[in-house]
This record gives sequence, C-alpha cells and structure tokens, in this order.
Amino acid sequence: MDNILKQLLEAEQKAQEIVVHAQKQSEQNLAKAKDELKLAEDRMRLKVDEIKSAYNEKAETRAKSHLHEVERLFQERQAQLVQLANKLHSKAVDEVMDLIINVGDSM
Repeated sequence: MDNILKQLLEAEQKAQEIVVHAQKQSEQNLAKAKDELKLAEDRMRLKVDEIKSAYNEKAETRAKSHLHEVERLFQERQAQLVQLANKLHSKAVDEVMDLIINVGDSM
C-alpha cells in the first residue's frame, strides 16, 4: 500500500510539474504574442505614415500642377482681354475721330 501511495504522490507531483510547466509555457507564449503584436502595430503605424506621406506628396504635386494650369489659363485670358480692350479702345478712338471729322465737315 505504501508503494501505491508513493506512486500516487509521485504521479501527483509529476502532474503538478506538468501543470506548472504548461502555465509557464502559456505565459511565455502570451508574452511573445504580445511582443509580436506590438511590433506588428509599430510596423503598421510606420506603413500608414509612409502611405500618408506618399499620398500627401502626390496630392501636393497634383495641386501645384493644377495651380500652374489655372495660372496659365488666367494669363492667356488676361492677354486676350487686354488685346480686346486695346482693339475696342482703338475702335472707339477711330469712331470719335470720325464723329469729330464729320461734325466739322457738316458745319
């Protein structure tokens, strides 16, 4: 009987050691998983920052391009308006001169 009790005690002790080892292993696995998760989150944050930066650079480049196009169109339109104003001014001067000449001839 003593032998059976000794074997049971040894089996219980061995089972306890297995449980303790399993708990330690579980804690280590959990800690490792947490560390890996933190690293993954850090990598993701860096990647998001890279994507944002690339997007902002492209958006800024497109905005500058559109701005240059708008400025070019503005300058073209301004030149057209100046040309039209000069033409209308010349026409107005010619018409005034004709009126002055015609008024002078009719007197």
